[in-house]
Amino acid sequence: MVSEIAHQAAVNNAIDSGVALQKDEEQRLISNTDEKVTIFSTQNGEPRQILKIDAKRVLNKRLSDGRPAFWMDGMPGKPPVYTMGTISCYLDPEFDESDGPAGFDRAWLDKIGLSGRTCNMMAPDKHNQKFRSVFDRDDHAAKKHRNEWKIIQDAIEKNRLATEAEERRLDREAQKAQSAAMLALANKKG
Repeated sequence: MVSEIAHQAAVNNAIDSGVALQKDEEQRLISNTDEKVTIFSTQNGEPRQILKIDAKRVLNKRLSDGRPAFWMDGMPGKPPVYTMGTISCYLDPEFDESDGPAGFDRAWLDKIGLSGRTCNMMAPDKHNQKFRSVFDRDDHAAKKHRNEWKIIQDAIEKNRLATEAEERRLDREAQKAQSAAMLALANKKG
């Protein structure tokens, strides 16, 4: 565990303030409002690009157990190892969870009107993201694919209601058949 003093010193030193003074030189201020730095999540090692000007604030964030939430080059310790998930975005062209948590595949998504819609379709050079949990994937869909997520949720609800209606119909038919059998049995004995 890195001490709090070492962590704060690393946070303060990891970010170049942009002020450069040398002997007999006037002070000059350099703006870094659009420069980006890479930080790493200490939970899963995921790299993120953030504005350099925000780095000190972000690096001071803590997890619930008190550990730093992010790490960056220049801080004590080693960078966290990035662990990529195995769960695909719903809009991945190869999405197939017919036997998984979703219960459907890409063909079903195409059938409900999402044909041609893919994750990162506006940035074809980006790879489709893999998630570590279904929660992360659903959160991604709710935030990044709002319209598509609503269509998926509506179609799931419509299927659920249709399934319930069919089950009620089958129950009624079974009850009618059972009643008819009981009547036939009663008429046979009487």
